[in-house]
Amino acid sequence: MLSSRVAKAAAIAVASCAMVLGAGGSPAHAARYIEQSGGFSCDSRLVRVAPPRVYAAYGLERAAWGINVQRWSGTAWYAYTSSTHLASFNYWGFNMSGWTGNRYVNNRMNVPVSHPGFYRVSSAVVAPGVQSEAWVAGGNYCQMA
Repeated sequence: MLSSRVAKAAAIAVASCAMVLGAGGSPAHAARYIEQSGGFSCDSRLVRVAPPRVYAAYGLERAAWGINVQRWSGTAWYAYTSSTHLASFNYWGFNMSGWTGNRYVNNRMNVPVSHPGFYRVSSAVVAPGVQSEAWVAGGNYCQMA
């Protein structure tokens, strides 16, 4: 379960994703399923996040992925950076367009960080008719040296 602060950040990410996708209109069909991000790692001043998969009902489905990175201050977790990316998926869950932005390399979204410390990631994915919010890797954290 996400904490209230993280739930608020996830809700903001979901809302921004919905706005990007044009929520409010009535889509002709909905995605079947979202498979959340499988994990992340920290190295070379990058938090590298594995992508989610969206399984379309048929044809291509456009999806928005919101990534929220938090950093440990020594006493509490605080929001460090957030980003939103778009992609199109087919029935089998294959990303047919690649994620928007120039940070998606080697099947990882590379989120730059400037400080050493502990980081954790939450992910919000929105596609027509379905959405998912979760901690990446169950809320575990990684350390940036």
